[in-house]
Order: sequence, then structure tokens, then C-alpha cells
Amino acid sequence: MIKFTSNNKHSKICGLYMIKNLINGKIYIGSSKTVEYRCYEHRKNLRKNKHVNSHLQCAWNKYGEENFIFENVEECNETDLLTNEQLLIDKIKSTDRTIGYNICNIVNKPTMTNEVKIKISQALKGNTPWNLGVPHSETTKEKMRQQKLGIKGKDHPRFGKPVSKITRTKIKQGNLLWIKKNGAVRTGKNHTDETKEKMRQRKLGSKLSTATKEKISKSHCGKICSEDTKNKLKNNKQIKAIGQFENDILIKSFISIAEAKRTTNIKQISQCANGKRKKAGGYTWKFI
Repeated sequence: MIKFTSNNKHSKICGLYMIKNLINGKIYIGSSKTVEYRCYEHRKNLRKNKHVNSHLQCAWNKYGEENFIFENVEECNETDLLTNEQLLIDKIKSTDRTIGYNICNIVNKPTMTNEVKIKISQALKGNTPWNLGVPHSETTKEKMRQQKLGIKGKDHPRFGKPVSKITRTKIKQGNLLWIKKNGAVRTGKNHTDETKEKMRQRKLGSKLSTATKEKISKSHCGKICSEDTKNKLKNNKQIKAIGQFENDILIKSFISIAEAKRTTNIKQISQCANGKRKKAGGYTWKFI
């Protein structure tokens, strides 16, 4: 077993090492392709009080540098480093705070306690992101676009993971605040013909489910169109006005089938108007 008492960082021993507390016997297990350099890095960060392992750092500050030794435990091939490190950590149980200073139960997989997460969150609140207002370069945009192409269905990382109501509310509130401060992103902007064609192609063949149709219907129920909207709909050649008849007498007219459905809550108006059924809701319906 080799003790690294100097600050030599040029040796290239590949293997496992330990940092041992001579007062209480607690140890930290690690591995590296260059053990002496890794130990040199540990010592340097511990002296600066900047070590990522807070448990080890607190012990170093409490007991002093003179009560810690750095030792080479085992030399091995680079391909066996992580496997051997995991076996040794499991054997010694150095993740137990009463035995050692290792934090992660699984090698090379850092974990944070909820307490640490809360501290990080509180420390970052109110900070301005470094990339705020910095636009992506065209190269970066293309890389992001290529990365997302073809990621659909089960291949998508969010597949099968529903967003909670709390998260949805937070997203909605955040978007509303942003719009209130900066204005709507697409205000005064029109889609290019190329974008419109892409959107059209993407929707070809897709059909709304019955549940989605019901949701859309309920969301429009009770809404009254403004006179301006009614005039626009009247001028739209694709939308036909429809009349509600009883015994061939016109009772009421509507600017569209959609408005007639919302107002009367009768669903089969379209089939009746197109001759697929005689009546809907006890009335006959005709385009006017």
C-alpha cells in the first residue's frame, strides 16, 4: 500500500484509493486513471474549502489536514475501475455516515438529498440566467432541430408521464406573466406559406377523439359571438347559415351549424341539413 504524503501529481497509477481519518477511522473510497493526481485534486479543494463532498469537507475542517492520509488501495485496469470501486464501497459500506464519507450508493451516479435540493433552489432564486436574452446561433438551432426529429410516441422522454395539475398551473401562470410583461410572442406575425404547409401535412389523417370533441364542445358552450365575429363568419364562404324549422316554418336562423349546436345543444343538426336524417331534436334543419 502506497501513501501519498506529497503533492506529486505526475504519477500515473491507475486504481483505487482511500482518504482515511486517523481520529475516527472513517474513509472515503475513490478511483482514477491517475490516482496521485486525483488525490492532489482532493487535497487542493479541501484546503480551499471548496470540496464537492460536504461531509468530507466538514470532517477535514474539524480534524485538520494532519489527521488525514491518502493511500493507494489497489491497482487495476481502466476498464475495471468503476466495478472494483463499487465492490469495495459495498464491502466496506463507506456510504454509511458512521463508517465513511462516500455519498453515492451507486458509483458515478451523484445523488442529492431533498435538503440540498431546497438549499440550491433558494440560493438560485432571483438570479438572472446567464443566457437570458442571448439568441441561439443558427448552428445550435439546427442541432436542436435535428435532435428532436423523429422523437415521437414511446421514444419521447415524456411518453406516459402526465403533467400534474400543479405543474400545469405553474406553467400557465408563468406564461401569463411573461405575456403581460413582454406581450404575445406572435402578435402581428403571420406564418409563412412553407410553415402553413408543414402544419397542414402534419395534421393530415389525424382525427379528434370523441372525448376531445366533447371537451371542445363544452369549452364553447354558452359563449356568444360578437357582432364583428358574426359578420366575419357570414362573409366566410365556407360557412353556411342554417335555419331551424317546425312544420316548414322558420323558427330561428343561425350563422353556422356550430352556433346552432351551441345554442340548442342538439348534436345531429349537420346530418339533418345534409339529408342523412329527417329531424334533429324534433326539428328539421336546412341551409339558408
